[in-house]
Amino acid sequence: MTYTTLNLEISVDVATITLNRPDKRNAISVEMIADLQGALSEIESGPARVAILMGAGDAFCAGMDLAALQTLAHQSPMENLEDARRTAGLFRRIWSFPKPLIAAVNGAASGLGADTALACDFIIASEWANFAWSYIHRGIVPDGGGMYFLPRRVGLSKAKELIFTGRKVDVDEALALGIVDRKTRRPPWWRTRKPGPRNSARARPRPSRSPRRSSIRPTSSPRRASSRKAVRPRASATRAPSIASR
Repeated sequence: MTYTTLNLEISVDVATITLNRPDKRNAISVEMIADLQGALSEIESGPARVAILMGAGDAFCAGMDLAALQTLAHQSPMENLEDARRTAGLFRRIWSFPKPLIAAVNGAASGLGADTALACDFIIASEWANFAWSYIHRGIVPDGGGMYFLPRRVGLSKAKELIFTGRKVDVDEALALGIVDRKTRRPPWWRTRKPGPRNSARARPRPSRSPRRSSIRPTSSPRRASSRKAVRPRASATRAPSIASR
């Protein structure tokens, strides 16, 4: 399958998705949402046992594409609702993906980019990585699941502080807070380690079911209902007069 906004590479048992809009700092567009959905489906049905999500260039993902964001003030409430459902559908897909998914954050992860990383199972970040839930600067709420994922990483009080201020968090603070699982140097560890019996996915027997789905992702998830409820605030918030003036 051909993708216009990302590259998909499958090597042995590892699939790597690289967001490939470096001139836009890998900002998320409608086309990228469709490409990500397609790439995840291809990985799920293929031989890869683990997936890595990373960004081309010096950023992981700068959030929603500004051109798409500027159109929100001119859309109807139903168009905003459809846009919110499309975005929520992507993050439900990432969160419920049946194979382990690693976010390899090599630079800035802002807004939707930060939420994309949080939706993955693990976050491994380079020393140049930073995170920001900068929605407040656009007058909107975190619509990529940030209000669900972030408190589960850092606690409710700290999540409020990061969301309400929209400030930047460097990799060391992110590691201390629990946003990041591991800090590494560039190039990332998965590019430098050689396959062997201790670190090769091929060296381990294949389970009959993915442990991620069977032990971590119950069939009936309270998040599915809560994420649907979270869609509507954005649909109305994007019609706020303050958005049009920004």
